[in-house]
Amino acid sequence: MTDEETVKQDIDDWLSSQERKDMLVGERYYRNKADILERKRMTIGAGGALVEATNLANNKIVHGFLRKLVDLKAGYLLSKEMSIQTPVEGEH
Repeated sequence: MTDEETVKQDIDDWLSSQERKDMLVGERYYRNKADILERKRMTIGAGGALVEATNLANNKIVHGFLRKLVDLKAGYLLSKEMSIQTPVEGEH
C-alpha cells in the first residue's frame, strides 16, 4: 500500500468513525440545533398508522446551556495563567 493510499484510508476511516459523528452532533447542539427541533407530535390515525397531530401544541424549548458550558471550559483551559499580586512590603 502506498503512502497516498494509506492517507486516503485513514481519512475514510475518520469520516465514517463514530467519534466524528459524535463530534458533529456536539457541534449541532453547540449551535442550538438540538434533536428536539425535529420531533413531531404523533397520534394513532385510521387503521392504526401514526400520523402527525396538527391540532396539538408542539412546543419546543431549546436552551444554549451546552454552549455556555463549553465556552466556560474553553476559557479555563485556554486563558492566561492566574497571577497573584500582593502589596509590596512597606507600602500600605
